[in-house]
Amino acid sequence: MPLENHIALKNSFSFAKLTRILTGALVAFAVLSVLLIPIQFDLYSKLGSVAEDGYGWDSALDAADNLNIIGQIVLAGMFSIAAITFLTWFYRARKNVDVLEVEGVGYSHGATVGWWFVPFANLVTPYRVAKEIWIASNPATYEPGNSTLWLKDDEAKPVKTWWTFWLIFIIVERMADRVYADPESFAVYREKLVVDMVVNLLAVIAVWFALKFIKALYRRQEERYSVIYEQSVKANGGEGGSELLSA
Repeated sequence: MPLENHIALKNSFSFAKLTRILTGALVAFAVLSVLLIPIQFDLYSKLGSVAEDGYGWDSALDAADNLNIIGQIVLAGMFSIAAITFLTWFYRARKNVDVLEVEGVGYSHGATVGWWFVPFANLVTPYRVAKEIWIASNPATYEPGNSTLWLKDDEAKPVKTWWTFWLIFIIVERMADRVYADPESFAVYREKLVVDMVVNLLAVIAVWFALKFIKALYRRQEERYSVIYEQSVKANGGEGGSELLSA
């Protein structure tokens, strides 16, 4: 391994720290999603006694409604933080591939982030990018002098599972926003609350599989890099290995 790659990775912001920050952001988003469910259920129950003309709306209902609105705002803010952190982590995971001794990588650093903002393509291409990063990071396909061996690998189950649940969550969430953007009655508002609770449950499931993918990819890259580094040290008459990704 070239010394400049060793130094660049050592001096860059720790991938391990970034992974921990992302994990914390996603866990916080999931916890907020769970906490919002009983708030929404309480509001749903209270709305059952309100007539369509508004009779029965009291200060308790007003407080419950305001609490739900505040919760939704906080949750949206946490989602934004988690999304920005994930894109930063995803970009860094792609950059790590550059020092994992692979050739033939199709997606550039910029594409790693850019495709998330292209309508319709963002339903497929980020998955392809993630799959490519996953396969290129496989320690089992490292062979000194053979930087294209990884292209024969096609196993990416953690990526497929994460992406499937991410799509389910985001599609249901976007459709719910469109259908219930402006509830015209208390009955429709109650329907919206039910859908919101389902969306929050889907968010928790999506986060769970995202965390599994993130943890697995981190370990995968760490293991491949360690194998490469150890081979490099031995080839130069040295000893030992390294865990530079977690330094």
